[in-house]
Parts: sequence; structure tokens; C-alpha cells
Amino acid sequence: MTIPIKPLDLSDSANDTVKNLTHELSSNIGTTLADCWFLVFGGLSQKAERKRLQYAHDLERFEYELAQNICDIPKSNIIEPDFQIVTQSLDASKYCISVPELRHMFSSLIANAMNKDFSDYVSPIFPNILRQMSSYDATLFNLIRNFSCRPLVTYLKYRENRYSTVLEHVTFVQEPFMDFELQSLSMSSLNLLGLIDFTYDKTATGLTDSYYDLENSPYFQNLKKELANTSYHADVQKGVCSLTPLGKAFAKVCLDEKNFPPLFS
Repeated sequence: MTIPIKPLDLSDSANDTVKNLTHELSSNIGTTLADCWFLVFGGLSQKAERKRLQYAHDLERFEYELAQNICDIPKSNIIEPDFQIVTQSLDASKYCISVPELRHMFSSLIANAMNKDFSDYVSPIFPNILRQMSSYDATLFNLIRNFSCRPLVTYLKYRENRYSTVLEHVTFVQEPFMDFELQSLSMSSLNLLGLIDFTYDKTATGLTDSYYDLENSPYFQNLKKELANTSYHADVQKGVCSLTPLGKAFAKVCLDEKNFPPLFS
């Protein structure tokens, strides 16, 4: 049964303010923020109504995935979940359930909080980490977690032994990570969230082919061409990327192999 929602009884001045605001927003930057305004304060545009219906669909999928994950737990392993973790996870997931990768991870997090084999690895900060991740971040982290360490480079330019950074923390030369600037941003985000760490005082042994790919990437070749007629030269600083202890626990709890299978280069 659908319960009718009575529109807010705004004063004329408030109505005029909202109309002017949303009209200005619509004419300048589109209807997204205007739709959000009406979703919160009353009234639905057609676009916002479609978003509401899509959200309801995604919420049903989230409920189904969570139920399936819980059903997969052996009965002898099911325990009472930590109230703080479950409530924080459900609250944070509100903003992410339309992103399949993040929805899967929230589902795994909540289910594993009820599994005695995983509950000790579940941290109350995991929901906040998840809500700050993008789909791209989740995909990149899912790939990194398969390696004890990954070759890492920072691209530099120099002249007269004075070096400056061009682009930091690139580790993969493959799709969907060929936009190195986006990859660099995501790597920095994962590092800021405490999931991965960078070290430039050693290199990854046995992975020389990966360094070769990074040194011969289209990005670095273009950088050398750009600097060819200047006083600068291009160079590469080699290092390694690895999961932190927090990152290992996060991967164990949030990356269910059924919904988010490991990837290999």
C-alpha cells in the first residue's frame, strides 16, 4: 500500500525561495541538485521519481544479497553481530547501494560481522572507509589485494640533478586503469584510507616485467616526447605497493569472492 505524502506547507516567501533556488540551479548546472532538494524537502520531479524507483530496486537487491550471504554462513558460525558495526554499516550503505561494487562489499561486511570466523577482523571504521570509496577505488583495491607487493613507480622530470614529480603512484598498465592520472588519484585515496602503503626504498623482486611495462607505458613515452625539446629529462622512481594490516583485514571481510571475484594481471 502506498501512503500518500502530504506536501510541506511552506510560506509564500519560503516557496518563492525554493522556486528561485531550484530554477537557478536547473538553468545553471542541471537538475540534479534541485532534485535532491525536493527529495529532502518535499515534491518530486520526474527525474527524481525515477531515481527513487531505481533506489528502491537497488535496496531490494541489497536486501537479497545480504540475505544470501547470511544464508551461506554455517549455522554453527552465526553469532550476534556487533550493534555498532551493523548500524553504522546500514547507515553508510544508504549512500552507496546504487554502486554494485560497494553494495556487494557492504553486504559482505554485515554478513561477516555475524560470522564467528570473520568477526574478529571486522573493524568499526570499515563502514566509514567504504562510504568514502568509489567504484573505481573498489575495483583497483580488489586487484591489488591479490599481490603480496606490487611494482610501483612515480614519474619524474629533472634537470641539473633537480627532480620534480609529474605523476605519483602508478602500478598497473592494463584496462581499466590506463588513465594514469585517475589511477594515481585512486591510489592516493586508498593510501589515505589506510588500506595500502607505498615504499620507494626497495623494489619488488621477481617482477621486473611489470617495471618494464611501467617504464614503457604510453604515458611515460608521451612524457619523454613532451620534454624532448626542453631542458628537462624524464625519469622513473621505482618502489613497491602493499596492503597494510588494516587493508588485509578489510579485504578479508569486505571482498566476498562470490560477488567480487579476485582479479589477476
